[in-house]
Amino acid sequence: MVTTSLELRYGSLSVAIAPGHAAVLGRGSPDRPADLRVADSLDLSRTAAAVHHDEAGRWSVEAASSKNGVVVRHVSGSVIQIPPGSRLEMPEWFTQAYVVITTPSAEYEVSVGVTDRAHDQPGDSGRRRVVSDQSTHIVLPRDPNRADYRTALLLCEPMLEDPFNRRVPTEGEIAQRLNRLGLEAPEIGARTVERRLARMRERFEVASNVELRDRLVSAGLVTRADLDRIRTGAS
Repeated sequence: MVTTSLELRYGSLSVAIAPGHAAVLGRGSPDRPADLRVADSLDLSRTAAAVHHDEAGRWSVEAASSKNGVVVRHVSGSVIQIPPGSRLEMPEWFTQAYVVITTPSAEYEVSVGVTDRAHDQPGDSGRRRVVSDQSTHIVLPRDPNRADYRTALLLCEPMLEDPFNRRVPTEGEIAQRLNRLGLEAPEIGARTVERRLARMRERFEVASNVELRDRLVSAGLVTRADLDRIRTGAS
């Protein structure tokens, strides 16, 4: 039988969270130890944050302390701020991310990834492997001077700006953005953008721009930093 769990890693420490369970991150205490004790500094709360994994396989993060900051950063650079006392569910494509806890003196970064636990027979402890997107094995050179990469960045722009925004821009909108940013000489149209996207869809073996966007962003093959770079004219 195969079930999914959520795996947290901090240095040499790791904790797997089965569906329907949660893990506490922080300093802990003798009577209430943290599931993942990231430090013993007094400016880190005993319970700084909690990562919850529901029965449907979705996960959420709770900022359990008012004195420590908590954000979730995807490998693409997209960031979700968790207000103190709040619990937010993460987008489905957040399969590789970091829960970042900040204190007045330090920042603690705990990696989060979906794991696949296979049980060959009842009572077997199971073997664990990290589930990786096949796209991570496909090279997409991160060079904004390359036409395919800057087109990919603008395809993913709405989601990189807002992790909950699943709108996919049209080929015409992408062409207009590229031209307006001065990234094309001469200017291009929707057909040129479609040819570029078609090459990438073939490379990643996906059928639609939605699937291509999801593959690029979830694997961290496009980043918010590179998007900001091309929008500000930096190289």
